[in-house]
Amino acid sequence: MEPILKNQIQTFLDTFVAFEKIWFDYLTKTNTTPINLKRVRVKELAISTTSGFSLQNYIYLYRRIVARSNPSAISKILEINNINRSRIKESLSISKKIDNYIKHEQESGTYLYVTKCLNDIMGARIVIDKIPDLDALKAEISQEFPMLKVTNASKPTGYKAVHVYTNPAKGHLPWELQIWQSCDEQNNIQLHSEYKRDYIKEIQTIKEVSR
Repeated sequence: MEPILKNQIQTFLDTFVAFEKIWFDYLTKTNTTPINLKRVRVKELAISTTSGFSLQNYIYLYRRIVARSNPSAISKILEINNINRSRIKESLSISKKIDNYIKHEQESGTYLYVTKCLNDIMGARIVIDKIPDLDALKAEISQEFPMLKVTNASKPTGYKAVHVYTNPAKGHLPWELQIWQSCDEQNNIQLHSEYKRDYIKEIQTIKEVSR
């Protein structure tokens, strides 16, 4: 693994750890009980129930505190280390993702947990010149950073990337780091735009109605 990439991943991890302390300090100061979202099934987030409403409030509070730290702290640290793009997932996108996962869990009968569903409330991206072998890069990162979850996230649609996820403490949520190569950047962006098309239209509709 190139030293620059290693440093970038370490910076992302260090930033996550630093924010984790901010989050838990906030919970302590506000007497808010941490919720172990690793053990909460997605179906428990159903807004129709009192417990689901409370769980979603906790998640949106988490997003709000991340947003309060960005871009003044998080984005600046990442950009200094040439991590090309960072973003906080929009509230509507979180809501739609929860709904989709609840539907999938109901239809498939599988057990899906919140940290699997909401693993990218904070996300960043690195674009490097060339990745000769995505599986090999995944293995290198896993060996160098055993505390991280690393996947070859490439899809039959043509999307090509390695995704890296932090391992959160109880009460926290994972962050996602995407690693792309330059030759795949435009195609990945196009595929992502197509995937998000309906969501973007919904946001535009909401903005127009609220004017």
